[in-house]
Amino acid sequence: LNRELQGLVQSSMQSAKARYEAGGVEHHDWLLAKIELATLSVEMNKLQREQFSLRSLLNELRGRQPEDILDQIAVTFSDDGSGDLEISLDNQPELAALDAQATQAEKEYDLAKKSYYPDFVVQAMALQPRSPMDDEEESNWGLMVGINVPIYSSRKQSNLVNAARHQQQAVDMERQYLRNRLNTEIVNASQALASARDVLALYEQDVLPETEMAVANAASAYQARRVELARYLSVLKIHK
Repeated sequence: LNRELQGLVQSSMQSAKARYEAGGVEHHDWLLAKIELATLSVEMNKLQREQFSLRSLLNELRGRQPEDILDQIAVTFSDDGSGDLEISLDNQPELAALDAQATQAEKEYDLAKKSYYPDFVVQAMALQPRSPMDDEEESNWGLMVGINVPIYSSRKQSNLVNAARHQQQAVDMERQYLRNRLNTEIVNASQALASARDVLALYEQDVLPETEMAVANAASAYQARRVELARYLSVLKIHK
């Protein structure tokens, strides 16, 4: 759109310059067109920087490098305007990651509770003579069973259990917060879609027909030298 507007301004500049060279009084219009063209060039630089930022953001979401080239994104608007949006949160990657964290936190909490229990140790031993000369010493084996009691269970194990429980609660609260935020985004998107449909209908029914009439009137008035270039360009920009 910016390039198209620059083309319109350049053609208007050539027209004003031709009239000025032919002895007309359109020098002021020619200067206004040059100013408008410089303004559009500044806006073009801003648009190019914004475009680079958007491409970098898309590459970040795709897991690519910021300078990677994006293919042409083809968007097909197939919505017929009937019905509401039906979005399921089951396939959201953010919730899937939090579900995995919740499962891990639950397992850590179970392991922390089991740290109160004593550990049973079973050891098996086999004794063999070092050399064949030791006839008096025979081969034998033995079995030993032991128990390991956590003597600091009131301090160490209790703190571990509390930490695991708090971590599990934090993950559950974060998951609930994320669900609420996603539901809010769905509501906002539904409202934005309904508003966009209303605006589109307004443009198609009222705004575009009126601006097309205004452009036609401004073009004929400019050709008849009854409207200056600045007003004509402003009407063109509004129409675009």
